[in-house]
Amino acid sequence: MKKKNFLFLPITLLCTLFLMGNVFGAENPSLEINSKNNHKTLILNHIPENCYGIEITLTTNTKDNKDYEFDTTIDGVYSTYSKNGSDITLYIVSKNTPLNREESFNLGKISSDSSFIIESASDLKLLDEDLNKTEYDTVRIPEGSSSSNSHSSSSGGSSRSSSYKIDVEDITNGSIKLSTFSAYKGQTVTITPAPQAGYTLDFITVTDTDNNKIDLTEKDNQYTFIMPSSNVIVKAEFKAVSVVIPPSIPDTNIVVLPFVDVKESDWYYSSVKYVYEHKMMAGTSDTIFSPDMTTTRGMIVTILHRLDGKPVAPASNFTDVEQNQYYTEAVAWASANGIVSGYGNGNFGPNDTITREQMASILYRYAQYKNYNTNNTNNLSNYTDVGEISPYAVTAIQWANGTGLITGVTNTTLVPKGSATRAQVSSILMRFCENIVK
Repeated sequence: MKKKNFLFLPITLLCTLFLMGNVFGAENPSLEINSKNNHKTLILNHIPENCYGIEITLTTNTKDNKDYEFDTTIDGVYSTYSKNGSDITLYIVSKNTPLNREESFNLGKISSDSSFIIESASDLKLLDEDLNKTEYDTVRIPEGSSSSNSHSSSSGGSSRSSSYKIDVEDITNGSIKLSTFSAYKGQTVTITPAPQAGYTLDFITVTDTDNNKIDLTEKDNQYTFIMPSSNVIVKAEFKAVSVVIPPSIPDTNIVVLPFVDVKESDWYYSSVKYVYEHKMMAGTSDTIFSPDMTTTRGMIVTILHRLDGKPVAPASNFTDVEQNQYYTEAVAWASANGIVSGYGNGNFGPNDTITREQMASILYRYAQYKNYNTNNTNNLSNYTDVGEISPYAVTAIQWANGTGLITGVTNTTLVPKGSATRAQVSSILMRFCENIVK
């Protein structure tokens, strides 16, 4: 079935939604609210299988500033929001796969500087893959859900057997996403690990109240388990992985990729092969490339330093760049030659995930440093989110887009503050070397 790409934005979304109509039926959705301090995590339950877009307005008891945070590690899913007094409206869209699993979807988290209550949820709009729309004037919030993990059915006021809580122990160097924060006995629960850049999952366990381990099934970097008749605790740990310094690659005309997670059918196969063959990037282990792992600022600078022959430069003045790290000399070189300037507060952020606009800016300054042609630019008028580009990065993205280095995530969106995965970076670097480097 042919998929259509679409994106929710406060202006274009309204045009799209109000021009289309359809009902894809079934049980009415309900909103589960899980509170912790001044944060509220929102689970939309009982949504249809063929759901690719969600808009929902939440009315709170305060006009104080409220912020919205969505799990940006979910591939191909984008979100934004708007505020109007005590109301906050969320917009979420998926490019490729349905949003819901097990009839539920984690809408993300709303936070405020002070305690607040979500009084009601209304104006819910759901889009299927053909942009047909279903509307609900109001969305039921099960009684007590804002202060506990209770979970109720939204069908005619009937209720099911008790649900059980899913708690997560404190996690460092990454996070996990749950398909739901409570579940009934026999319900399938999905766990999606999201390691920070430079880390990978070490282990993940689920135990019941008697400390018995629950069987996990792994597929496509996700883990599922069947909920027992008790509360459970999820524990996960992430470990550091090796970074960009490639091993010695034999001088031969035939390079065979050793990575089991990079197949010839993958869109990034040729670019991964290119950067590996040219000793620009290696795997996160001898046999794993981790194409979906995000890339750090330190990694990108280190790659360009190697590309330039690893010239020596005076130590940088960045307070967060320690000596004897894999990126130390590279950051010093990039700083000395105007390729990076840091955040302006004395920090460079070597372990921060690099954004698409940061990647464009660093490549643009490197091209200027090497006296490459930087005149080929695009005015970006075809992209609806051009206003989201930081002022310092506008010229760089115009150049990167004009030269084909960084294209849109969709035909109309650039997502300048989105993270760059290792697969995307390999593709950008290959295009840079083939089209820009002389």
